[in-house]
Amino acid sequence: MRIALLISIALAASCANYKLWGAEDILRGEGDEVVQIKTWVEGLEVQDVAGRIEPDGLSAQFAIVSKREEPIRIELSWLWKDGEGFIMRPAQGGSGKQNILLRPEAPKVFSFMAPSVEAVKFYGSIIPLDRTP
Repeated sequence: MRIALLISIALAASCANYKLWGAEDILRGEGDEVVQIKTWVEGLEVQDVAGRIEPDGLSAQFAIVSKREEPIRIELSWLWKDGEGFIMRPAQGGSGKQNILLRPEAPKVFSFMAPSVEAVKFYGSIIPLDRTP
């Protein structure tokens, strides 16, 4: 019982160290759409989070900028959900991940297009691949 409690406390503490960014509103959206990015990387900014409804579905876009003095390797993972909150299947393009090398003060812009018109929620997550000193 104590071990489970300690693990729960450690997980809660580690999960609390993220920053969350989201699109203020989705262009041409109906209210159910979401574009949200979480990062667990110190010294990383997410900028210009935006979403727009296109004829083919939701498009999501954002930029990331490292404020560190040295390059950093990160992993960007993402998933799409439908209007009821169900995760789209990987075979449908519902999720993915990419390893990225970020140089200081060099913004990288990412654009994603929903795998289907049912995918109206985009969630991105950024974690460090390098150990922090």
